[in-house]
Amino acid sequence: MTHLVNDCSKTIGDIDYFSFNGAFIECDGKRIISSIDQDTIRRIGCFCKKTGIFMQTYSGNAIVSDRICPELEADPELKLSEHILISNYEEYSLGPSAKALCADFSRDENELLEMMRNEFPDLSISLTNGGFIEVNHMGINKVYALSTICSHYGIQKEEVITIGDSLNDLEMIEWSGCGIAVANSNEMLKKAADQVTTQSYTDGVIEAIE
Repeated sequence: MTHLVNDCSKTIGDIDYFSFNGAFIECDGKRIISSIDQDTIRRIGCFCKKTGIFMQTYSGNAIVSDRICPELEADPELKLSEHILISNYEEYSLGPSAKALCADFSRDENELLEMMRNEFPDLSISLTNGGFIEVNHMGINKVYALSTICSHYGIQKEEVITIGDSLNDLEMIEWSGCGIAVANSNEMLKKAADQVTTQSYTDGVIEAIE
């Protein structure tokens, strides 16, 4: 995880940002990391292994999973990171992780979301693009990250503009003074947004900023 955020810092320069769904925050030169502890990561991994759910987590600079997920093979993280394949989560020494990424494309994504939330009520669990489930430490999401940065600088939420496209952006879109959904967004996000762009993906972000 460390080299991924270091690369991000080099790319975007000296500005504040957050990643890993709010678990990693760079604010005024300081880093705030809210990790899931080792035992909980192991507990998630064992549950996913038993139920056939794919799980990817992070240990130091490595990505850890028990198999390759074809839907993630184009992810630049996999090309930049060491990828460790393990067979037994109980035996492998996992470090704390900013998040876990889970998926099971044989199940309805909303059923999977409910299943994970019922099994892990002590964690923050949200649905993101492509049918993936993001698992974070309880209370960690994009609103937490934005609130942390805004509080540091004395910025009111009414002054904040947010742009999103997936369900894990919903709380952020509702929280900010102006929430914008790009054209390819989830329909629920579009309904919650103050504005919806005519363009999708990066073009939608450019439209929103202009």
